[in-house]
Amino acid sequence: MDDEIQIKNSELTIIEEILSSNGERVPIKYRVVKCRCSCGKIITTKYRNLIRTDHIKKSCGCKNKRNTKHGDKNTPLYEVWCSMWRRVRYNDKYINISVCQEWKDYLTFKAWALDNGYCEETPSLERKDSRLNYTPDNCKFIKWKDQNKNRNTCKWWIVYGVKYDTSTEAATQHNVTPKEIRTWCDGVKYTLKDGTVRYTKTKEGCYSIKKY
Repeated sequence: MDDEIQIKNSELTIIEEILSSNGERVPIKYRVVKCRCSCGKIITTKYRNLIRTDHIKKSCGCKNKRNTKHGDKNTPLYEVWCSMWRRVRYNDKYINISVCQEWKDYLTFKAWALDNGYCEETPSLERKDSRLNYTPDNCKFIKWKDQNKNRNTCKWWIVYGVKYDTSTEAATQHNVTPKEIRTWCDGVKYTLKDGTVRYTKTKEGCYSIKKY
């Protein structure tokens, strides 16, 4: 093997293929490779363990040891940290989003969280600007009911000159349903026979603006 191969979503890099005793490659089912972990340790493992879609070998084992030594593996805050990483690594909606270098260490993230509002009442980690990365300056902890307010599809709802954070908030103020507020500000979408999309007229003095 001439080139090293970095395994996607893993800390391992293939550095050498172990050949048979006569110097030939063995069938892929039995192929064995030598890998270097990000911690520096060299291990030997079956190649199929690195390419299986249902389970990919993540590291030499150092990650598991690091994640459990702090004793928080089954705590809500540790799950917040893990969920953040899962979104960035596996959710296509987060393809341009990353986690800052210092939060690669759970204990550093934990210390920041406890100093910045994490508690039972505010357990949800939210980015202040959904276009930016997970960093101390761009993140905060909020209540579960507020977690959907910070989305790139969210809007400000302007009703008779007053700006509301959500359509529900505007609806409560004007004693109507959120759906009616959305109709006032955005109109109702409909499609003509030729496929052209149109909207009904909005109510005078009412409109919406995207937050991000």
